[in-house]
Amino acid sequence: MINTEKNGIDVPFNNNVLTKKRDVLSCALQDNAHSMRKIELCFEDVAYPFWIGSHCTDEISAHLVKMSASSLHIITDDTVNQLHAAPFVQQLALKTKIPVWSWSIPEGEANKSLTTLDFISNQLVNAGIDRKSVIVAMGGESSAI
Repeated sequence: MINTEKNGIDVPFNNNVLTKKRDVLSCALQDNAHSMRKIELCFEDVAYPFWIGSHCTDEISAHLVKMSASSLHIITDDTVNQLHAAPFVQQLALKTKIPVWSWSIPEGEANKSLTTLDFISNQLVNAGIDRKSVIVAMGGESSAI
């Protein structure tokens, strides 16, 4: 089962299609580094920044405030959700008033699929993602989604 939450509360979902792209903060939770590195994914006339790092929830919080993010969308698997995403949502609640949505999917390669991508895309649209929304992919080891 795929979990959908807003500020820690389960919410129902329905189907739509994702049409907009946005900055993505990616926090790969590994034990070797404690800061974020910026990478830009460039297309013809636009570049999308990605920040990659480990143990970087404080830095993500600071970036969200600087960016004037309208909402935060965390995507993770069930284990990482329990270990890292849930405490991160609590941390954000203390530091900012940004609405936080989170989705956790079952672990395993079988769930890294176009079906899961379609589900998450629909959930982002249903949650009201916009150009000022931020997506955080949280993963363990090298399994960031």
